[in-house]
Amino acid sequence: MNENLIDFLKSKNYDGETYKGFVIRSDNDFEFLLISMARGDSEYFILITSTNHKIIDYKEIGAIGDENPVTFKINQDFSIEKYHGNNENLAAFEKYQIDNNGNIRKK
Repeated sequence: MNENLIDFLKSKNYDGETYKGFVIRSDNDFEFLLISMARGDSEYFILITSTNHKIIDYKEIGAIGDENPVTFKINQDFSIEKYHGNNENLAAFEKYQIDNNGNIRKK
């Protein structure tokens, strides 16, 4: 996590107490980052796509800490599924796909 990325998140109302970043894909074209941002008892998960150190797109894909958690799954093809709750056999309420330009699009 660098200051530019934290400043970007703060500019998008993700002002947190702690930040953790995980690279889930990195190649010659794109870098996909999963950011965990904690504020109080809540934790938010933001997916960021970038190229050449420039942010292309971002999407909040999960949040925990209240009675209505939003969980997610990132598939091998980098499609994203969001769920209400964390029980098994839940149906996704939103699905996203990262397109060839690095944009996160609703399916």
